[in-house]
Parts: sequence; structure tokens; C-alpha cells
Amino acid sequence: MTLPAITNDTIIRNLVKRISQQTQIREENGEDFQLLYYDVGAEYQPHFDYFDPSTPSGLVHLERGGQRIVTFMIYLNTVTEGGETIFPRAKIKISPEKGKAVVFYNVTPQGEEDPMSFHGGAPVLQGEKWLITHWLHEREFY
Repeated sequence: MTLPAITNDTIIRNLVKRISQQTQIREENGEDFQLLYYDVGAEYQPHFDYFDPSTPSGLVHLERGGQRIVTFMIYLNTVTEGGETIFPRAKIKISPEKGKAVVFYNVTPQGEEDPMSFHGGAPVLQGEKWLITHWLHEREFY
């Protein structure tokens, strides 16, 4: 489910503004928020959030605001067990706790795809997991 990032809703507007301040990336460069839900057993296999410019679909996505520079995720609840955000190549696991944000760059400062941004969602073992994700691009996203 998507939540528009450009809206009159005060909560969303304030969130977009704070994310822009924290990342130093203009508000207009952000995609709509993605609301994600994981029940027991649900997981997300490790992947990259950047677009591959050597593929037709990557080129299409790059036309809309350029590369995804930053991924900004906010946990909306604390998961009873499991559901960690994992970075296998960096050997990092982040436990989902209500109000915690995970922020990472998908590309290097030189604009090259960052292999350390490879990430996924470990299976939820008990409880449920709710989070929102906001991707920020190098140019205005339309």
C-alpha cells in the first residue's frame, strides 16, 4: 500500500520534512511511502533498492528522478521475535523496534551502486511487523 508523500496530512508532511532534513535531500526527490506488513513466516529475500541501468526496467525507473540514493525505513511496531532487517554482506542485523529508523545509502558518494546495500527482511517468527519505506532519488521524483 502506498501513502502519498506530497499531501496535506500534517503527520506525513512533518515526516517528509524531517526525513529531508536528516538526509539533506530535497522533499521533492522522495517517492510515496510504502506501507509494509509481514505476518508470521513472512520475509523479504535480500535485494538491492538501486536501479540497474543495464536493464530495460532499470532505465525506465531511472527516467523518473534518477537513481535511488537513500532508503529510509521506519518501524511502526516492535516485533516479538524475528523480522530483523539484515545486511548479509555487511554482517549486520537490525531488530525492528517501534519508532526506530534504518537509513542507508544505495549508492556511493560517486554515484556507483553500493554492494553493501544488499539487504532483506528476516522471517517474522512471532508477532507481526509493520513499517514504512521512503526512497529518495538524485532528482525530483515524479
